[in-house]
Amino acid sequence: MSISRPFELVRDLNDSKHLWKIAVRITDIWYVQLPPKPGHLEMILMDCKGDKIQVSVKKEEFNQWKDHLVENHTYVMHNFNVFHNDLQFKACNHAYRLQFTAGTTLREKEVADIPQFQYVFKKFAEILAGDFDADLLVDIIGVVDKMVFSETQTSLKKVIFNLKDSSGEVMTCTLWDSHALKFCNCYNNITIGEPIIVLLTHARVKEGQGKYPPTVSNSWCGSKILIDDEIPDYQKYKDSFATLTLSCDSLSQGSSQLSQYSNLSDDDRFMYKAEVKSLYEIAALTSAEEITCVTIGTTAMFIVGKQGWYYDGCLKCTKKIDAKDVPFTCKCGTYNLMPTPRYKLDIKVIHENGSGRFVFWDRQCADIIGVSAFELRNRMVAEGEDDPKAFPLMLDMLLARTMAFRVKVQPSYHQSSVMRLSESTVLIKAIADQFGTLDIHTGSTSDALNGKCHLNDMSQYESSVSITADHDPDNLQLLTPAKRMSVDLDLELPQSPIFKSTQLSSSKVAKHIKTE
Repeated sequence: MSISRPFELVRDLNDSKHLWKIAVRITDIWYVQLPPKPGHLEMILMDCKGDKIQVSVKKEEFNQWKDHLVENHTYVMHNFNVFHNDLQFKACNHAYRLQFTAGTTLREKEVADIPQFQYVFKKFAEILAGDFDADLLVDIIGVVDKMVFSETQTSLKKVIFNLKDSSGEVMTCTLWDSHALKFCNCYNNITIGEPIIVLLTHARVKEGQGKYPPTVSNSWCGSKILIDDEIPDYQKYKDSFATLTLSCDSLSQGSSQLSQYSNLSDDDRFMYKAEVKSLYEIAALTSAEEITCVTIGTTAMFIVGKQGWYYDGCLKCTKKIDAKDVPFTCKCGTYNLMPTPRYKLDIKVIHENGSGRFVFWDRQCADIIGVSAFELRNRMVAEGEDDPKAFPLMLDMLLARTMAFRVKVQPSYHQSSVMRLSESTVLIKAIADQFGTLDIHTGSTSDALNGKCHLNDMSQYESSVSITADHDPDNLQLLTPAKRMSVDLDLELPQSPIFKSTQLSSSKVAKHIKTE
């Protein structure tokens, strides 16, 4: 009788003990770096039954095992911490997840009965029908059907395109940062007339908003993008897509379509993929689902809270900083000699029988006032006022202004974020015509505002709405793709360091998306 512990199945792992013995294949491996925290390794393990579980290797154990952990190799592993799989975004649907400890041991061993890894792709039809878990990352594959948008000239790099799967269903896909650059490099060097097949792992599914269907994007860390002959069994997938009709005529018109989108007017981009709602309708929303809206209103009065009119933020990412000692390194990795003052102002906005609490952020305030928060604070200090609750008179330039707002409603945070604002009378009228008439207020203090700016008016209609094209510094979450709002599109900004990358061939006939 053997005195060794028997092998146990992945499906049976739970938090009742630490002494486990499993035989597994590493099917995926990636490195996670969230400054200033030390990086760590994430892996997906699969056993002989094909069941999978996610495992974390902290920095200390990573240094011990990094040279021994190889994707697609098989191992015998002992002893883990087992936790409930409460990650905000999960790479597999096991109820538990593992973590290496100082007591973990492993050895590489050929285990013949563990099958080779095969992708299980999420069907587009299921996603479009709402048959998905928003917290579960998925693998997808499709052929590029149409280019939609590309921006690689700025620090916020993104590309948006439509993918079509073998059933002919179409999904919108957004790639960020290094993934966007890789896609553009491939697109620019593909032979004209040839389809582009894209495989994206650990993709995040974003729930649809109103009439707009769900979309997918790469996740913060862990997503890998494989294009054309990088994909295992590429010819099989190429054959499955061969009979599909593509919107951009096998991509030969892709550059033209991209140019047409990029030339949309500012007003069209302002309204892109957003629902028109009045302040009253926004305040009345009861669903926990995030939704992007455009609305109009007039700034009426400041709402004074404990923070004052500015906060101390990072020089680069605008995240709120609570650093007591300077200099310091922000979580985004930026070294700061001193905190940078940034505007943050709560303003009551009214329209007809609705009102809302809007949070104006640094970029919009500076654009309207014409002075940075740093300079304005220095002026106040020079006059003997160093209290952030002492509001400079210059801030009144933000009041009594009728504007159009692009709003991201986030009920789970009891607030919203607006990526853009506009004082275009044409745009304001176009929005107002969709839910009622509006008397446009101009000047510093309109008579129409008198008697309508009492704080107790907020109780019935108030909603908390952030107006920003920057981060909301109080709401950045490190466990999710970082939410940096685009000026035009309400999409998440992930950074995607991956454990290993693939170089693209550039030896084909080129057609160009302009890249940095």
